[in-house]
Amino acid sequence: MKGFFDTELWRWLKTLLEIALIAAVLIAIISAVRGFAIADTITEEVWVLCEPTGTVNIRSKPGGRIFGGTTCGSKLWTDNKQRDGFIHVLELAAEEETGWISARYIVYDEPHEVNEEMIVACEGRVACRKWIGGKIIHWLHEGDEVLVFWMSDSWAVTEKGYIRSEFLERRQ
Repeated sequence: MKGFFDTELWRWLKTLLEIALIAAVLIAIISAVRGFAIADTITEEVWVLCEPTGTVNIRSKPGGRIFGGTTCGSKLWTDNKQRDGFIHVLELAAEEETGWISARYIVYDEPHEVNEEMIVACEGRVACRKWIGGKIIHWLHEGDEVLVFWMSDSWAVTEKGYIRSEFLERRQ
């Protein structure tokens, strides 16, 4: 009586496993040579949050040649590569397929246009920043009114600068 390891099925499965192992090794070698990992292809949505009349530059590399621009509220895709304060974005409608945008204008939740006065709601004071997570340019206090142009769940673009959204409320 023949055992399983003496069957044609076993020889076929063994050959298939050898081919899969060779393919995995080749993919690892090619990935190492090209400087990327398979995980780098995982993407997620990001949005641009900037001044309403502004354009955020898209560059060929961090700090490199500008080849395009995008406006507030634009949705992009990223593989989350970051370098020198820039984030890598994909699938652009320009001549190039990828580019780099300053991370100071990127949020991970979809912003919406507001264009209305809102009230600062906090105990004490709230930092008003030059850009998302950037340098504090001044402080706002409980009850201060500020014109909000765009807002996401995390940040708001106001006439005075960037403020954490959690500290803003609509007027009653």
